[in-house]
Amino acid sequence: MKKKIRFTLAFIIILSLVFSACQSNVPENKTEESLPDVSDVKILDKPRTDVSAIKPVFDKGVAFKVDKAHTNTIEYIFGKEDQFIKLEDENGIIWTLELPADALLSDVKISMTALADIKSGDLGAFNGGVIFEPDGLQFSAPAKLTVTGKNVDSKCVLLTGDNEGKTLDFINLVEGKKGVSAEVAHFSTVFATPSSANSILIKQAGERLDEMNAAGKKVLAQPIEVLVPPTIPIKCNHKGGEKNQEIIDNYVKQFKQPEYNILMAIVSAESALAALNQDVSLQNSIARKLSDRLVKKSVKLIKSYRPKPDYFMACEAAVDSVAREDVSLTDSEDSSFLIHLIAGWAMDVTDNFLKELGSNHDYKKIHPIIEMGRIATRLSGGESSDYLQRLSDALQFRIEYECIVNLGSEDPMGFATEGRIRLNLEPNGI
Repeated sequence: MKKKIRFTLAFIIILSLVFSACQSNVPENKTEESLPDVSDVKILDKPRTDVSAIKPVFDKGVAFKVDKAHTNTIEYIFGKEDQFIKLEDENGIIWTLELPADALLSDVKISMTALADIKSGDLGAFNGGVIFEPDGLQFSAPAKLTVTGKNVDSKCVLLTGDNEGKTLDFINLVEGKKGVSAEVAHFSTVFATPSSANSILIKQAGERLDEMNAAGKKVLAQPIEVLVPPTIPIKCNHKGGEKNQEIIDNYVKQFKQPEYNILMAIVSAESALAALNQDVSLQNSIARKLSDRLVKKSVKLIKSYRPKPDYFMACEAAVDSVAREDVSLTDSEDSSFLIHLIAGWAMDVTDNFLKELGSNHDYKKIHPIIEMGRIATRLSGGESSDYLQRLSDALQFRIEYECIVNLGSEDPMGFATEGRIRLNLEPNGI
């Protein structure tokens, strides 16, 4: 008996595929026409070299010992809710760091270790402190540190410094249910001050506020300038990922200067004075105007480079940082529309990649589609979570199967069938 089997596999180009891009990527209260005027924002080819670093308030630094007997480590999982790391030091002070689901954009092992024998030439002995690692880790969304326990109340002031004890400065204190809380934008050290240092803290915070308000006025008198973003190709290539992230991180730092450091210094000094029951205005007009400049710089990036895919990664990181920290630092929702704009850009890129996949059979776009869809979903709060379904729709196959069996007779028997296969791209799909 002889068999002759013919098997044919062919793609279906689904011409009727509907690309469901959001037609309104700007909230109702922010149409394209009502976005800030950015005609006065200049794009620079090279970074400015005249931006001076802000000196720390306490120039004598702080000495400490790392208490490895009191430490804790967790594996941060991207997208998981209610993650925190907690420890109690030898003095009975409890340190709890709460991490939002989008604090980091990848899984990272993080640790918090207590500090002992903490002394400052400016403020004397401290109640306690912790060191976070990996050193310098930058958050996409600020984490919240709450300190409770022995000798800690709402009048306690927290300070931050580098991991070597060379710098010591104010940190942005925020409301908490008990004890004292602060926002942590990146990993370093945090210290709890003793009540005996309150008079010095009041004096230093007041002087710092005056100094930074004056510096802010000088910046406001200057033209608004933004550095051209670097290009980061979006492709299925994990090589160079760390290098690309370093490029993006450096760009975000440059993008936010000179406004951000002054803004942060103003808000942190104000929050310290408020914690010490001093009469201060927490709606600082200089801080608000500095924040407005950052918003205009963000809009300039989006208007200038959307929907170009290679500019997206750097621009998304810069704009997302401004939007989240502006809401946090100035207690305003005015910049939340930036998240919608950058989410719309991500949707634009996803749509274009899907079209290229369907029309050009460019299967290298599959990974970028998944990556951009994930980003769009995170930014839009789930509004664009259909990208996997849309990718699955674009990856339908038609199968033709024909089987002919020759049993030696003049008329062979056979049958033919055809059907469609769709790849299931859901997390639990087969």
